[in-house]
Amino acid sequence: VEASATAKETTSPPEASATPPAQPQNSAQVIPQDEPAPSKAAEGVVEGPSDA
Repeated sequence: VEASATAKETTSPPEASATPPAQPQNSAQVIPQDEPAPSKAAEGVVEGPSDA
């Protein structure tokens, strides 16, 4: 019952409650770091071969 309640609570309330606040914060921190990396890598790879 504990696992079920914990899984249900962690899947339903925490997810919906922690998803909006946690996602925006995590997304903002992960997006800026992930965006610049992929963006720069893609731009550098596309610009490199393109220029070359």
